[in-house]
Amino acid sequence: MSNFIKNFFENDKPLSIQKVAASLFALVLMRTFLEFFSNPDPSGFIFGWETIYLHFPLFYFSLFLFFTLILLLLTRKTIDHIWNFLLPSFILILLPPVIDLFSKDNQVTAISYIATEPQNFISLFFKFPQFSTQPGITMGIQVTAFLILSLLGLFILKNTKNIFKSAIGVLWGYLFLFFCAIIPSIVALPYIWQNQIDSAEKLYNAALNSGLIQVTRQALPLSLTTANQQAFFHAIFMAQAFWLLVVIQLFFIFILPNLKYRKMFLENFPYTRIIYWTFIALIGIYLNQKTFVTIELINITTLISFATIFLLGVLNTLFAVCINDIEDIKIDIISNSKRPLANNDVSLLQWKNFSYVLLILIVLGLATMNTTVIFFFILTQMAYYIYSARPLRIKRHFVSSSIIIGLASVTVAMAGFFFVSADQHITSFPLKAIAIIVFVFSFFSNMKDIKDYAGDKNEKMQTMPVVFGLENSKRIIAFLYSVVFIFIPILLNIKSMLLFSIIYSIFTFYLFTKKQYQEKYIFLVLFFYAIILFLSTF
Repeated sequence: MSNFIKNFFENDKPLSIQKVAASLFALVLMRTFLEFFSNPDPSGFIFGWETIYLHFPLFYFSLFLFFTLILLLLTRKTIDHIWNFLLPSFILILLPPVIDLFSKDNQVTAISYIATEPQNFISLFFKFPQFSTQPGITMGIQVTAFLILSLLGLFILKNTKNIFKSAIGVLWGYLFLFFCAIIPSIVALPYIWQNQIDSAEKLYNAALNSGLIQVTRQALPLSLTTANQQAFFHAIFMAQAFWLLVVIQLFFIFILPNLKYRKMFLENFPYTRIIYWTFIALIGIYLNQKTFVTIELINITTLISFATIFLLGVLNTLFAVCINDIEDIKIDIISNSKRPLANNDVSLLQWKNFSYVLLILIVLGLATMNTTVIFFFILTQMAYYIYSARPLRIKRHFVSSSIIIGLASVTVAMAGFFFVSADQHITSFPLKAIAIIVFVFSFFSNMKDIKDYAGDKNEKMQTMPVVFGLENSKRIIAFLYSVVFIFIPILLNIKSMLLFSIIYSIFTFYLFTKKQYQEKYIFLVLFFYAIILFLSTF
């Protein structure tokens, strides 16, 4: 027994994040199978995919990562040491449906949430450990929470010999569980503060029904296995909330505490690309809001949806960069020697593992979006894949490179459009906008090749600077930018912008052709031009 306890609390065998995720997912599926009998769905069907494969796993992933953070902060043990303890402990999540089945405490689903008024928060906080009957809190959940939190406290006590830290760890764990349980109550708070007379549960449902999840799915078929429409909206919202928590928690566990990774991450973070693609997505959102009903932003469910798609865009960009950097190692050694793979800050295996984690997060995040947005996100990523990766590697010639980036820009704009659109028909996106976006961003795309000139030339890439020479290409690209700046006001019939566009064109030409070329200033010019253009349309 002593060897078992020692191994349970002091195991340091390496564990990959992929193995941990697969093991947790397996436990969640087993837990779900048991709940078919202890807490069956009222419809009589197997729970919908958005509950089994999305909401439940993301909840447990987030819980697992939060406990990891607690133990990292309080014990200073390695991640492997902590995960070798936590993962076996999470076998306890199989207990609630078993206990509920035999205790006949199966009036509510085992994973449920509490919508109540703020004045009840304190009393509810202290009722949980009393094994009292509460909506959404079964005896099985209470027993399991008590056991897992007790193990958490014992692990901290064994590794720190500090009972105060042990108590703090248990309290933090309990606070997180309580926070998860009352998320619907938090969503209802703004409505309650507006002196609404309805119950918190009704106000939470009202928030779901007026949020983007409902608005963008009313024209699409719901999950075939979800009989209850309200349950569908609730499951998607909770999945988005826990997905955001998972991404943030992973950053705090792996990037923030590690000086090397933190420095590498911050120095190579593609700020300009993220701003660039966010702006294109905002074009799509703007086009939609000019046509359809304005979004209700004073709604937590809507804000969570916006945060989800923004973070998805960031991860999508990072994933595209990862693929590109693997393909461009030889080029980057010459042109971008500070990039991680070019200067051997990380190994190729580490870089690929990081890419796999990004891919898993992207797939889970996309699953919370409507089907139209999913399609355009995948199409964008695939366009960038054939742009960067062999054997197609379309970026090898500036003509095909420009076309594929123009098409990718359209798909990003359409993703933004259909993210907020009540009309999900593909024809609702203006054809004129497709033509303008392809035209504009195909021309803009050649700018990125200027800084890669030396590496591209060495690899015999047929980019514009390689084909026409660096200085000639700067002039050509500057001319193309001028054409775009002047042509946009004409296309959009904004005569007040014409003189300003001419001045901007001259200034941009100067930035491109001056001796010390700096890409960031071009991006600033584009950014301010876009803001003025946006303001001019009102």
